[in-house]
Amino acid sequence: MAFEKLQEVANNDPEFRLAARFWDTNLRLEMGDELLLLQIEKGRIADVTSGHQAIAFLTPVHLVVSAPTSEWQKFLERIPKPFYVDLWGAMTHHGFKVAGDMESLYSYYPAVRRLFDIMRALAN
Repeated sequence: MAFEKLQEVANNDPEFRLAARFWDTNLRLEMGDELLLLQIEKGRIADVTSGHQAIAFLTPVHLVVSAPTSEWQKFLERIPKPFYVDLWGAMTHHGFKVAGDMESLYSYYPAVRRLFDIMRALAN
């Protein structure tokens, strides 16, 4: 899955910017063997790193969302099946795992949800 434009699209998306406006975090997405690290500063994606550079030991990670590649593919379908529409459903029914700063996830869940909507649009 290629998300080269994720930073640009998210930073120009008013809904994401509003929902993430005070958020400072490093969010790592583990899509099977593919890794993506999003450095979010004050609601803007400051940097996107992919590959094994995304797990550099000196980079703190505050939140991790992981699932097998096949599950991400279903999650990112243009019109996802039930329980792939949202992270909570995917966690409950499809083996997605979330680890790290859960308080931040709860506080910025609308931003996370919008980010996944943007990823879904880019994947299609």
